[in-house]
Amino acid sequence: MSVHQKICSAKTILKQYANYNKKYVFFSGGKDSIVCLDLANQILEDFKIIYIHITGNTHPKCDKFVEKVADEYNKELITLKSQYDFFDILQKYGYPGILWKGSRWCLNRFKDRVIKEYEKTNPIYVSIAGIKAFDSRRRMILSKQKGVRISKKHGWGLIQLYPIWNWTHNDVYAYLEENSLPLNELYRKINSAGNCVFCPAMRKKTFMLIKCYCPEFFCKWIRAHRNLRKDYQNGCLRGLRTVFHKFDRLYDLYCKNKTLEV
Repeated sequence: MSVHQKICSAKTILKQYANYNKKYVFFSGGKDSIVCLDLANQILEDFKIIYIHITGNTHPKCDKFVEKVADEYNKELITLKSQYDFFDILQKYGYPGILWKGSRWCLNRFKDRVIKEYEKTNPIYVSIAGIKAFDSRRRMILSKQKGVRISKKHGWGLIQLYPIWNWTHNDVYAYLEENSLPLNELYRKINSAGNCVFCPAMRKKTFMLIKCYCPEFFCKWIRAHRNLRKDYQNGCLRGLRTVFHKFDRLYDLYCKNKTLEV
């Protein structure tokens, strides 16, 4: 399927629910979600933007980018965030996992909970998000749902739309270039939008880029990891073992015996 055909398919998904009320586009400041935002803006007349700030772990430049884009599209921006700091929770519970649903406390505490709290007084009938089936095995279920999920529970919307579910990374970049959409500047520095600077799934390359370009976040991670490391040495492992050891190896290579600077 060509990019043009995928664009037509994405618009068809959105058109099916154009007449519904209480529509929201989830925008993280990332490349996938800005594509969804642009597509939604072409098809839907009335929708709001929801941005979830990860307290303590979202880069200020990501906040500014989201605000600028929402202003350019002339859409109401709703910013949600947890009262808890990411690195405080990391230090308390250890590294989250990404392999099964219940192991990813970062998603539950910093996104799911704040969405559910918002929905208590602001129901979400239709949500639109830039999730792709190619992103992970867990998201391959979107291939069976063809980009539309009907939920029986409140949280991310009763009807959840994923217009670019079958897109590849190259498709996304082709759309960005063809439509002259802005790309969050943090991609050029840390390979991500900076909505979640430190992620348990990050690779060594991203870790090193954060060390270089985001020293304030790197210092917060070092503080948290040193405490987790101390607990582990005293016989108390917090969080997922494999993820802890991955970061502990990186700590030994690049941080051990180094002076902590803010």
